[in-house]
Amino acid sequence: MEKRFKVDFAFIPRVIRAKTSKLLASTTRYRGLSQSELIYIFGLSLTTHLLGILTWYLLALSLWIKISFVNVGWVRSSILIIDMLPISFPGLGVGQGTLIFLLQLYGVSVINAVTLSFLLFASIILFGGIGGLLEAKVLFSANRSKS
Repeated sequence: MEKRFKVDFAFIPRVIRAKTSKLLASTTRYRGLSQSELIYIFGLSLTTHLLGILTWYLLALSLWIKISFVNVGWVRSSILIIDMLPISFPGLGVGQGTLIFLLQLYGVSVINAVTLSFLLFASIILFGGIGGLLEAKVLFSANRSKS
């Protein structure tokens, strides 16, 4: 006769259990996607990252920083990964310090690296503001159509 053990996860905070449940549900849905849907998602992700790398590359060129597109790509990827670490408020300071360190490997002066860092931060604020305005427009136009 087989004995089954019931595991009680009550010791895990409810918030973490809820988030884990959400993650498992998303993973299950992801596994059910068709190949064309997966290719579409991959294409969107690739396009997003290539546009991000292009933006960083063009900003670097605007400061006369001589660095290749490929090197900008791996520096950007490294910084995005480091910014995900929960060691500062939205990566502020950590990303900038990492950028300065990594760009010095390519002979970029600290002044140019700091300037590029501020330009990149300003572009994040600009694009976020544009996105916020577009979302606000949708939100307020949806509220008007309901009344």
